[in-house]
Amino acid sequence: MLNLNFNKEKSFAIDLGNNNTLLTDRNNVLLSEPSYIVLNRYNNSLKAVGGEAYDMFEKTHENLKAIKPMKGGVIADFHSAEKNARRTC
Repeated sequence: MLNLNFNKEKSFAIDLGNNNTLLTDRNNVLLSEPSYIVLNRYNNSLKAVGGEAYDMFEKTHENLKAIKPMKGGVIADFHSAEKNARRTC
């Protein structure tokens, strides 16, 4: 997990885009990763996100489910988008 040492005086933004998820503060892009997530089909546990999940997309084992949470500028799968955002923070 990414530890950014934010305090109450700092703010940041998460942009869940169709292709990339961005995490920024006021001046810099802190993280830019592909908007992909891989979950275990049986217990919905998180297996991979970002670049690692992108590399697995459409090449996964039958026990894993690769998801692209954003489609057409809207959230297509709320639960996977939430897991992606929580992992980003």
